[in-house]
Amino acid sequence: MIRRLLRMILAFGQLLVARMRKPSAAANTESEAARARVLLRLAAERQIEEAESLRSQGTKESLLLAVESYETALLVWRTIGMRQAESTTLNNIGAIYYSLGENQEALDFFNQALALHRAVGDRNGEARALNNIGMVYESLGDYQKALDFYNQALTLARAVGNRAGEADVLKALGLV
Repeated sequence: MIRRLLRMILAFGQLLVARMRKPSAAANTESEAARARVLLRLAAERQIEEAESLRSQGTKESLLLAVESYETALLVWRTIGMRQAESTTLNNIGAIYYSLGENQEALDFFNQALALHRAVGDRNGEARALNNIGMVYESLGDYQKALDFYNQALTLARAVGNRAGEADVLKALGLV
């Protein structure tokens, strides 16, 4: 039920965004598009809540369902241009695949997250993504690549004053 509603809202939002881009669109189209964006954002936030609830259950089945919810939210973030939320969601999907031992999938999502964190200037997110990529390479046995990513993450965490992030990276470095 929720997914069908979300798909309808998403389709409506895409239609309004497309109409708004046309120069001949009426002035009220902007307010319609703004309302659609709010509805889409709320629907995506609901999907994120559902994903986090499923993720906390920790079973393989619940984790795969969490990925579905995250991916639904990801479509919305992309539609309404919320790149920060998109990058965080990509990172969360990567973390699930990592926990499932699907390292290549995890790496793909972490790399997408890294690119977006860089594009939006989120240096804390960038450091987190670099650290996560390092974890994947470590689990793959490519310790030199892991060290390279961990060191990049450490440099960034220190540059932005993220002491918790710095501690996470130092712990990971100590285990390599």
